[in-house]
Amino acid sequence: MTSPTRAANALSRRQYYAITMRQAEKLGVSRWAVNRLVKVGHWQRLFPGIFLTHSAPPAWNSRAYGALLLGGPGAFLCRESAWFLDGMQLKPPDVITLSVPREKQVSHQPGLQVIRGAPRLLRNTELTRPIPAETLLDMIALETHPIDMIGHLTTAFRNNIRAVAVLKMLERRERYRHRKLIKMLLGEVVDGVESPLEYLFDKNVESPHRLPRSRKQVVERLGGRMTRADRLVEEFLLRYELDGEFAHPGGRTDLDTWRDNAALIKNRETTLRYRWANIVGTPCETAAQIVAALRLNGWTGQPKRCGPQCVVMNYRP
Repeated sequence: MTSPTRAANALSRRQYYAITMRQAEKLGVSRWAVNRLVKVGHWQRLFPGIFLTHSAPPAWNSRAYGALLLGGPGAFLCRESAWFLDGMQLKPPDVITLSVPREKQVSHQPGLQVIRGAPRLLRNTELTRPIPAETLLDMIALETHPIDMIGHLTTAFRNNIRAVAVLKMLERRERYRHRKLIKMLLGEVVDGVESPLEYLFDKNVESPHRLPRSRKQVVERLGGRMTRADRLVEEFLLRYELDGEFAHPGGRTDLDTWRDNAALIKNRETTLRYRWANIVGTPCETAAQIVAALRLNGWTGQPKRCGPQCVVMNYRP
């Protein structure tokens, strides 16, 4: 291996094994030599003018860095790619999403989606991408349903993105179609709501049926352990656990069962558990069951029908 080739390999290792033809030539590796390395299988072509200095299947980070090299100055990873790199999802996207300046021309490449858009406030990282609050707004802008937007918001807040940072980035954007909705949702999410299911519990079950307001995310010690209830109505000894997939993949756990028993023993609190089907599919029936439990524990209030077909008054054990 020639000295220029060794230098090119060394540079590529700092770039997730990606290198451009121009970079190789600057190090003394001619175009003929690069093509020869590809032909004999030591290197491989990733994108036009972009190479990997090994023959193994390209890793995701190598593809992402190669996309940045293809995009050139002003390019950055965006949307799903940035979302993954910020730890908001476990599985890397199949398609690399790359933002380039509006005047930049990039030909279609398999596994690469090129977006021409406005500049973003970027993080100083090897795999260049926006700050997380910018990416959050980009992800929300792709959605049409509020529940999907809430899912992005709650994921972001569980990963330490702050509402103030989101609002600050929102003010930097002159045009943003979900501006009013985002501001409304931020008010909901930061008020103790940690998942779309919790938001829908408030919207579909508790508020429209005029049930006693529950406290959100109540932390206490039970049986020597610190526990947390999604919702607690202390006066009437009721807990609501809202088991969405984000919080409880696979359903109720052994720890959940232990916590429910401990709450019953210490405080005589009954735990009612609800999932997506109960809150989205049959919210009135869910409210009716809660009313029945409240009545057993002394509630003398009157629930409200949310519409002509509402069955909140008709619970049957």
